[in-house]
Amino acid sequence: ETSETPSRGGVAHHPSPITHHVSLLLSGAALALVFWGLLQLDLPLARFLRSVHVAWLEQAGDVGNRLGSGAVLVAISGVMLAAGWLLKRAAVYRAGFEGLLAHGAAALMTQVLKHLIGRPRPRMMHNGGFQFGPSFETGLDSFPSGHTTASFAVATVIARHFPWLVWPLYGAASLVAVSRIVRGSHFPTDVAAGLVLGVLAGFVVANPLRQWRESLSQGL
Repeated sequence: ETSETPSRGGVAHHPSPITHHVSLLLSGAALALVFWGLLQLDLPLARFLRSVHVAWLEQAGDVGNRLGSGAVLVAISGVMLAAGWLLKRAAVYRAGFEGLLAHGAAALMTQVLKHLIGRPRPRMMHNGGFQFGPSFETGLDSFPSGHTTASFAVATVIARHFPWLVWPLYGAASLVAVSRIVRGSHFPTDVAAGLVLGVLAGFVVANPLRQWRESLSQGL
């Protein structure tokens, strides 16, 4: 995760620009392939979930939906901010403050994209085709998933300050992402885009702003 790798003698080596660009290109290609694969599942999975009614699955979807709500995410960051200030714990304070910033950035990005793209949510896909275009109508705001973007943004910020929490944090954010599909609120590609945007937002916010290019590269 770092841009420098110390050698056995303790001297740091910077990766060559060519190696860096190749790794970014491969990362981008991998994301494009994953997104293309998920795109093939969007409609079939939405139709399948409409026909399935499993109590525990629906309950898990409800839990994930609540966990990724704006109120809960703001509360988590707010509690960390207050606790860090009261207990004089700089890392906790910064994680809370940056979590709020990342949440705000995620909300802004998703709202702009949602209304510019205007993708119908799964429940509105009756004719089997996709219709895109700027819209402010309810239900034409599927891409990307706001819950997923905000959850991964906050999780990424906190994980940057407390790496030992990385698996529980990303596990919780993944539960939110899956719940949005299970509940029929989003397609797989909606949550995949939200995941990528959330991680990138978290990396940019958790690092100095002047290093935003490096932060985006690292996040990718």
